[in-house]
This record gives sequence, C-alpha cells and structure tokens, in this order.
Amino acid sequence: MKWWRMGLASLALVLSGLTQAAGLTGDQVKISLLSPNGIAGDSNPVSLVDQVLVGAGAEIAAGDATNIGSFMLPGESVDLGEYTIQVRLGSGAVNGQGQQNPGYAAGAEYLFEQLDIFGETIVGASISSHSGFSNFSDGWLSFLGPHSLSLDIGSMLFTGGLADFETFGLITITLQTRPDDGGGGGGNVPEPGALLLAGVALLAWRAGARRRRPC
Repeated sequence: MKWWRMGLASLALVLSGLTQAAGLTGDQVKISLLSPNGIAGDSNPVSLVDQVLVGAGAEIAAGDATNIGSFMLPGESVDLGEYTIQVRLGSGAVNGQGQQNPGYAAGAEYLFEQLDIFGETIVGASISSHSGFSNFSDGWLSFLGPHSLSLDIGSMLFTGGLADFETFGLITITLQTRPDDGGGGGGNVPEPGALLLAGVALLAWRAGARRRRPC
C-alpha cells in the first residue's frame, strides 16, 4: 500500500474517533467540595479539590483515593456522564428539629469547573431530584458560566423515616448546550468532521501531486 494511502487511512481513523467523542467524556473536570463554616460539630472550613477524568463509573466515590472521596460518607459519590452530573449524598447529621441532612454547614457547595464540551457551548443547566429530599429546590443549582456551576449542599434536608445509614438523596444536573459558533465558550475551533474532510483533501492532493511528478 502506498504511503499516502496508509496515512489517509490513519488520519481517517483518528479523526473519526474524535467525531464519536460525546459531551464531557474524556475531559478533565475540576471538582471542589467547599464548606467555609465546616460540618456538624466541627466549624473548621472544608476545602477539598480533585481533578478527574470523565469516563465510565463514578469519578469520585466514598473511600477511594481522591481527596473528596476520602471525606465522603459511605455510599456517597459524584458521577459525571456525557451531559449529566449525578451527586449522591447521605445523612451526616440531624438538626434541632430532628431533620436529617448531609451534615454540612450553611454555605457548603460542590463546585464544578473546567466543564468543556468540544464543538459545543454550555448555556445553562437544570436540576432534578430522583428521591430522598424533603425540601428539594431548583435554587440549589447556580449556573456560573459556560465552564462552571455550583450545587448548594448546605441547605438540603432528607425525607425522614429511615436510619442514617440508609438515608440518601440523589441529584441529577443536566447540562444544556448549543453548537459552538466560535463567539464564546469553546473558541473558534473546527468541528472534528471538518478536520477529517480537510485532512482527507490534503492527503489526496499530495498523493495526486506525487503521481504527476516526472520520474
């Protein structure tokens, strides 16, 4: 096989792989657990940060090697998907009214930064609760711009009736995007499909030039 055909096949394989990448998958995302006023029974500030690679399974889970995971309660996790972020929280304290909560003081949050989706700009996000919260609120989610958002975990209350070790709540954040037009979020970067066509055209032109070159 001619060198240019091998190069053409290799380029097509690489760039077609780029076109199949979706959402946050394969990206590095910065996750911070911040509680300036500490946790129940301990007013020392909490400031934990991890840089994670988005892939299959939970990026952070209780007891793993991450900074946040080592601080989590058993059963808690943070799982990033292509266009979603799922946060599972467990009961860590009971307030004066007997209500179970995650155990963080007011002002605590999960902060997600460096959210980048190739060829798309994040323009917003929505929040939903699958179960477990008695005071679920859309206001827990703050969209801070095309690359970051915050989840308030300091005001959450769980639905009662279960023992602490059985009490959990699951939050899903869904990212809202639009194609990147080069005017903001992702910069003026060509789409993978456009790169593929350009690369194929270049190699084909060079191959034709070699064939026409006199011996």
